[in-house]
Amino acid sequence: MMMVLNSLTALVTPLMYHAIKAVYPNASPLTTAILTAAGIANTICAIALFRWKRWGWFGFAVTSLIVLIVNVSIGVDFVHCLLGIVGVVVLYCLLELGGNNSAWNRLR
Repeated sequence: MMMVLNSLTALVTPLMYHAIKAVYPNASPLTTAILTAAGIANTICAIALFRWKRWGWFGFAVTSLIVLIVNVSIGVDFVHCLLGIVGVVVLYCLLELGGNNSAWNRLR
């Protein structure tokens, strides 16, 4: 799901610049480029997680933080800003499932 949604975000965001600008007047081409790059980076991080790479989670967390900052700067309401961070928390919890047999122990 992460790969599909982030790939779609990377593809659709540049095409929706005018719609984004209409809703969030503080949005600029730079913010759109950052959000597009974050979608690409998150897709790469999702692939890394499927290949058991620990850096995939950290990359996902960093890009989600960057998206949070961009969203706050363009005026996205606080609740919607936090939804991106919820994804990081859910992913962390999923990786923690299993106690001693958690996925964290398998990530390289």
